[in-house]
This record gives sequence, structure tokens and C-alpha cells, in this order.
Amino acid sequence: HAVVVVDSSGSMRKRDVAGYSSRTHAVYECLATEFITPQLETPKGGKAAKAVLSLIEMSDSSSVVFERQEITAQLRNQVRNRGSRVARSHGNYLPALDAVVDLLRDDLTKPVQVYIVFLSDGAPSDHINMLCGHGVAVWSANPLGNTRANGKPELNLCCTNKKQQGLCRYKVRDNMVKACLQQISAIGDMFGRERVRVNTVAFGPAGEDYAVLEKMSTVLPMGTFTKLGLSSINLSSAFST
Repeated sequence: HAVVVVDSSGSMRKRDVAGYSSRTHAVYECLATEFITPQLETPKGGKAAKAVLSLIEMSDSSSVVFERQEITAQLRNQVRNRGSRVARSHGNYLPALDAVVDLLRDDLTKPVQVYIVFLSDGAPSDHINMLCGHGVAVWSANPLGNTRANGKPELNLCCTNKKQQGLCRYKVRDNMVKACLQQISAIGDMFGRERVRVNTVAFGPAGEDYAVLEKMSTVLPMGTFTKLGLSSINLSSAFST
């Protein structure tokens, strides 16, 4: 059972991948061409592996586009058509990981190998709406609309002590990261850590923060992390591999 999670946040609309109308377009075209097509091309007399594919799209919340679909030419076309959709809002990892866990529950009693591909073009945004110990969303923009010297909005303050304020922001983000890793660990505990392969894929500008994606790949023994930049050639290679 291959479960593919694709970032559908607003940054995936950007037109910075050569030959494609958006990052979303590039991802789905390469997924169709390099991930699905090879499984349709079974050598004459050969026997295709019995595999099914599920697709989850990640934004503020997450949605299961389809689940446990057999690998067919029709499915390839369905995946390719997702490339024209308009991505929007934030990329929250935790709802996507929750969706993966819920989706996999039906596989618990079956002799299934689980293969997860988690693709994003940046760091998770879950911490923006999380509350610190003082009950304040310290990563959210101040409702007064004030801006800092760099033009970015001022963030909410939970106290006047700068050191404590910084500590609160650190703890909120750290708790978010731990929650992501705990979800990966929970999947391993559900199936046995040798039955789950977690592949995290960074498809975005080299300067973005992919630390959480990389950490997610290290939780289980058969995890991998791939940093691709915005190269469609690298993306194709990652999917085919």
C-alpha cells in the first residue's frame, strides 16, 4: 500500500519549475510518469506486484483524494489531472499525518507492506495557530496589523520579557516537531518498524527549512530523505527510484 502525501499549500502555485505551469503540475506529472507508469509496463510473461495507491493532499487541513486504488492507466490519468488544481493556504503536516494513520488502520490485519511518500516544498505551518503555555498564539500575526522593520507583520506577544517570549515560541515549535515525529513512530508501532518505509521529499528552493522533513525520515529504520531543489529531473529520478 503506497500512500503519497502531496503539499497543496499556496507556495505550490509558484511557476518556478522549468517546463511546468506550477510546482503542483510538476509533482503530479512526475508522479504519473515515473511512479505509476513503470508499474504498468510489466515484461511479457512477468507478474505485476499487487499494489494499491492512496493520495492525500495537504493544506490547512488534509483530504484523501482516493484510497487503495489499483495501478491502472485510468488512475494515472486521474493523478495527472490533479496537476491543474490551484494550491492554496498553509501546509500543515499534522492533519496530513493524522489522515495517513486513519487510512492505514484497515491494513492492520493484512500482510501489507506500507510505503509512504511525504512531499513538501517547505517547513510545516502547524505552529502558527498553536498556543503557548500562556494561552497565546505566539506565532500568529498581531491583530492590530503592525509591521516590523522588514515589512513582515508583528507577532502576538504573551509577555513583556523578551527571553521568555523567545522561549515560548521555541517550545511551541518544538512541540509541533515532536508531534510530527510521534505520528511517524505510531505508524511504525502499528505495523512493525520493518514493514513501513517512510520517504520524505523536499521539492522546493534550496534555502527553505527542511529540518522537520529530514527528521521524519529518521524515525523508522527504512526511511529516506531526498532534497531535490526545484529540478524536475531530480523529481523524476526520486519518483522512479
